[in-house]
Amino acid sequence: MADGVENTNGARDRREQIEFGVEGTYERVVGERYYERLIGPNQWPTSDGGRLRTEVERFQRDMDDVCRRLTRFLAMGLGCDDAFDDAFARPNVQMKLCRYPPTDDSEFGVGEHSDSGFLTLLVQDDVGGLQVKNPDTGEWIDAPPIPGTVVVNLGEMIQLVTGGYLIATPHRVRNSSTQSRFSVPWFWNPCLDYRVVPIELPEDLPWCRPKPAEGSFRATASHGGDNVVHDCYGANAFKSLARSHPAVTAIHHSDLEILSSGAVVHRDPSTR
Repeated sequence: MADGVENTNGARDRREQIEFGVEGTYERVVGERYYERLIGPNQWPTSDGGRLRTEVERFQRDMDDVCRRLTRFLAMGLGCDDAFDDAFARPNVQMKLCRYPPTDDSEFGVGEHSDSGFLTLLVQDDVGGLQVKNPDTGEWIDAPPIPGTVVVNLGEMIQLVTGGYLIATPHRVRNSSTQSRFSVPWFWNPCLDYRVVPIELPEDLPWCRPKPAEGSFRATASHGGDNVVHDCYGANAFKSLARSHPAVTAIHHSDLEILSSGAVVHRDPSTR
């Protein structure tokens, strides 16, 4: 994907990328499970003799192992050891190979947002540019690269399933250096048809912030408008695609309309 094609909150993102997901067969699904249109074959380059595909699939296997262990450790920390097992029976993972060109202060490599899935693991070079937002003060904090480490961001699904105990990480990228920034974000997502039922946390689990009002933790996605976080992961994922790539959505999913809330409805055929 070329630099400037993707957008966040309606503003152009300054990055180029190639994206990979779970290999599958595309089907133009209609009805409630429209989000299954996200399944399809990857577009692998053919000029390298398959080398990139081999390396990417090796990376995917390694990250799958890391994320399954990390998910189990998170569940143990919440006192709910097997709480997430069913969600990741068939994970709908994604990854990107990204390049962020140098930008001035008026542009972002990617604007403020929170990820629609469960966890995001980020491998990055030493250029820097990633910032995370303090949810209490609104302050943007630099997350400089630390050799030998991987950044872990929490996504909107873990926010829902923990009832707001864990909060999705608002973040952005601004490359103010004089050289390109390269990164590999890995999105650890549950099954597309996974529907969130908040887990019952132990009574003695301490809260680091005031406990949110019932249901208020659903309305904290940072994509603008009256956008809310949906309890079906597939709906959340399709919403993110549609908002980030409106031109692609208009061409390939012209039968669907994405409302300001993020809800998806089928258009009346007579209005297309």
